[in-house]
Amino acid sequence: MLISRSGWTSEVLRAGEFLKKRYGVPALAAVCAEGSPLEKMAAAALLLTAANDQSTAVTRAFSSTVLALQALAADYSGQSPVAEMIPRLAGQMSLHLHTIPARIEEFVRTREFTHHIFLGQGPYHGVAQESVLKLMEMSCASAQAFHTLEFRHGPKAITNPRLLVTFFLSKFGYDAERSVLEEIKGLGAATMVIANRADEATRRAADLLIELGLEAPEFLCPAAAVIPGQLLGYYLSRKNGIHADRPPHLNRVVRLEPETASVLWQRS
Repeated sequence: MLISRSGWTSEVLRAGEFLKKRYGVPALAAVCAEGSPLEKMAAAALLLTAANDQSTAVTRAFSSTVLALQALAADYSGQSPVAEMIPRLAGQMSLHLHTIPARIEEFVRTREFTHHIFLGQGPYHGVAQESVLKLMEMSCASAQAFHTLEFRHGPKAITNPRLLVTFFLSKFGYDAERSVLEEIKGLGAATMVIANRADEATRRAADLLIELGLEAPEFLCPAAAVIPGQLLGYYLSRKNGIHADRPPHLNRVVRLEPETASVLWQRS
């Protein structure tokens, strides 16, 4: 499986060509732009042209690719109810987009942080890592990601009032993860919590709580849960005077020499 928003990412093209030439492995591609070298290289391509966001930082394309691959897996395995849940999930999440941005903007505007930590386990560890990437890309702020329970085993030493710790609470690890939230809040850090549903203890320990209330299996929720992290990066970039769509030192597509796929295909 080869994934590239533009279909021009040099490392992805080289990996696909290596697998094809050396091992005869056909590639399935997920790409957001038609007519790219990746689409032409792949045995089959999942085209997501509506998700081809033009910002340097990948936002819409990330969530769309995750959901598209989940829908493809569900269809391949005969789990049609899962594929049918995805449009409903998108509809439920779209309702939150009327309120979540303003809440995060106000939170960022009224607080000062020197460092950011994102914590998640199970299906949300990847969400925590993606949120770190979005924050660093958009705002050039300092950020790290850890497994939630790992944070109390050493990394919590950096806890201070100017640290923002964002928790992605899972359904099945909820109680254990909430205990870390309460501990870190007690040590003086600011806390932002993204949960599908929250209890009163979580409400007390969260400086900002984003409760999603999605009617979907938990494995489908990460594509929605990543949005608050993206918004945090966006509003922090505005506060820092950085163009979120065109941050310094970054290009929308990573293209190494040689730049054209025709040359790449000739390399052994």
